[in-house]
Amino acid sequence: MPTLQFSEGLSPPQPILQRKQLLNHIIDGFAQTRPESVWAKVPKNSTSYNAGYRKITYKLMANAVNGLAWWIKRELGESKTFETLAYFGNWDPRYCILMLAAVKAGYKVDFERFRHFGLTNGKQMIFPSPTYAIAGVTRLLDRVDCKCILMSSGQLDIIKKLSQHTGRQLYSIPSFETLLNEEYPHYPFDKTFESAREEPLVMVHTSGTTGMPKPLIYTHDWVATWVEQCQTSPIEGHMSLESICFGIEICAVGPPNHSSNFYPNIFAAIPNQIVVIFPLPEASFTFETAMEMIRGNDPYLLLAPAHILDGIASDKKYIEEVPSKVKWIAFGGGPLSKPTGAILTECFQLFGMYGTSEMGTVPKIVPTGPWNRRSWNSWKPHSIRNMSFRQIQGGDSYEAWITKNKEAEEEQPVLKMFPELNEWSTRDMFTADPHREGFWSYQG
Repeated sequence: MPTLQFSEGLSPPQPILQRKQLLNHIIDGFAQTRPESVWAKVPKNSTSYNAGYRKITYKLMANAVNGLAWWIKRELGESKTFETLAYFGNWDPRYCILMLAAVKAGYKVDFERFRHFGLTNGKQMIFPSPTYAIAGVTRLLDRVDCKCILMSSGQLDIIKKLSQHTGRQLYSIPSFETLLNEEYPHYPFDKTFESAREEPLVMVHTSGTTGMPKPLIYTHDWVATWVEQCQTSPIEGHMSLESICFGIEICAVGPPNHSSNFYPNIFAAIPNQIVVIFPLPEASFTFETAMEMIRGNDPYLLLAPAHILDGIASDKKYIEEVPSKVKWIAFGGGPLSKPTGAILTECFQLFGMYGTSEMGTVPKIVPTGPWNRRSWNSWKPHSIRNMSFRQIQGGDSYEAWITKNKEAEEEQPVLKMFPELNEWSTRDMFTADPHREGFWSYQG
């Protein structure tokens, strides 16, 4: 059964790792056994937060996945070779729904590092961004052999440009309201985890900081391993920062077509019963968006990039308002400035997230006991990732490396992606925390 289980004979009980499962099976299982359990909360009105939020249960989610899978089969046919589909759409849960529906219909989704749109290949989905030049988008589509483009609306600027510069077929997918409100028959997905573990779940892309983004495929095994390692119990005397999210409501403010959106909203939320909050479909990526999401809900944790947190820290009225609901704040996507961190750590339990497209986020641990507010900018990697930090030319900077675990079932996600390697460099620099041994601060 896809739910958390706990050890017996220990005080307090600790989460027990579950066997690896396909996300689609977990969702369909919840729809049968816990149909009213909530996966997400979305604004009732597409243009205003004033109408409040609608709860998206697993029954509604599974129905939407089924409806979109049937739509794909009717419009495109089932795929046997994981062809690529691209998706350009507004910021709503259809990004998540489409990824899962594509898997059922034999496709995979490819999420490009573009803003507010996406793509799929096999068929897998890829989600590019309308801020890229049309020539760059076209090259990316060519690179992943994408022949079909899906969209939420033909009114998007990127769609208008693509329709003029590409011979690819364009399809408008059903609205999110249609997928929620119409009842669809179950779309069967009879694969076992073992039979599908090496098949693609979704395609994402590297950041492109050193050139064009490079496509990466997350297999079902890659995602299941990431989930399993995030659920691994910490060493004695420590707590897992991942486990604080289990079973709570979170506000994760990130671009919908970025891999960082899928970690909290899908990969972590579904196996760990996390309730996730979505913004307005056409919301700007600002701290005001985060504030509106917090005001209308009850998030225990806020996950946001540094520029969002800079905005919250900029005014005392926000600092006074947010703690009435939020206890934890996690930042990612880059370092947080020391002035912002110093303000936020006085009111929240603040910590940094770290990860890359290749390896996902890194499970982190901290000592049990009172929260250390001084060392908010450092974290200690869980031993399951076998991460080491190697000094660079005798200076104060260290490069983070992942070394392959000996047991095949404990092999890290990034080394499943690159099985020919025994170790992998993150190419990211860190400095040691002078106050806590084994803790590291990300520098870039």
